Amino acid sequence: SVLRSHTSRSWSPAPQVHAGFRTLVEQYDMYIVDQWGVLHDGKRPYEGAVECLRQLRAQGCGVVMLSNSATRVADAWKGLARLGFEANLFDGVVTSGELAWGWLIDRQRA
Repeated sequence: SVLRSHTSRSWSPAPQVHAGFRTLVEQYDMYIVDQWGVLHDGKRPYEGAVECLRQLRAQGCGVVMLSNSATRVADAWKGLARLGFEANLFDGVVTSGELAWGWLIDRQRA
């Protein structure tokens, strides 16, 4: 189950304000995080970003990095490593560039 306690709480589409990320760890098993503007600024990780991911992993949470970058996944992994994000902090990486490449390959084969 992605939501640990979803069945015990009423679902509300209204945004919830949290004092910090720590309160969310108790609610979800899996996180989809963006990279640019969320984890880093392209030059360095934001303060606390790497440690936050480490804590999520220590709590047994899954983490997928999602990006609308035109890069392929292999290049995204290299970029994350260059910025100090270890590969074990993520279960996977998804980029729009990889999805577009796959679509073009599938289309070419059809």
